Amino acid sequence: MIITGGENVYPREVEDVLFEHPAVMEAVVISQIHEGIIG
Repeated sequence: MIITGGENVYPREVEDVLFEHPAVMEAVVISQIHEGIIG
């Protein structure tokens, strides 16, 4: 789960949007902790 702007977003949701573009054939989205915000 990615929390951005107070919204919870699953990586698959981002991938689905990327795949809507005709030039995108493969996509993988992962989350990473941003130390400046959490920690």
